[in-house]
Amino acid sequence: MMGAIGTGNVKPGVVTASFGTSGTLYAHAESPVVDPQGEIAAFCGSTGGWMSLLCTMNVTTVTEQVRALLQYDHAALADAVAAAPAGAGGLVMLPYLEGERTPNVPEGSGVYLGLNQHTLKPGHLARAAMEGVTMGMNYGLRRIG
Repeated sequence: MMGAIGTGNVKPGVVTASFGTSGTLYAHAESPVVDPQGEIAAFCGSTGGWMSLLCTMNVTTVTEQVRALLQYDHAALADAVAAAPAGAGGLVMLPYLEGERTPNVPEGSGVYLGLNQHTLKPGHLARAAMEGVTMGMNYGLRRIG
């Protein structure tokens, strides 16, 4: 709630993102947002409105594990991601290393799809991980509306 207030997220049209081990997106609403799929939580806000909140399980935990696997420091990881092509040459990572909360697949696991002689490269693996967690957050942003 304090993060919402601190980022000016006290009126419709503002979305706050918090990226850590997990990722959280939240937005102010004038009335409760009821999600029949149960992926968006509706909290009573501290400023008279409501807060729609989405949380994923896998953000920096994924990129940090890939970074450690590749034995990169943070600068080397950023350089590898930047050097690989957008879309990682068709390599896609489903980053559910800790299961997932949104979408609700608690027993889910991570998957690299599209491994071949052209994509089995450190930069491509790192880029696919970064893009995979970004797409997970994008899914959440679209669910919030």
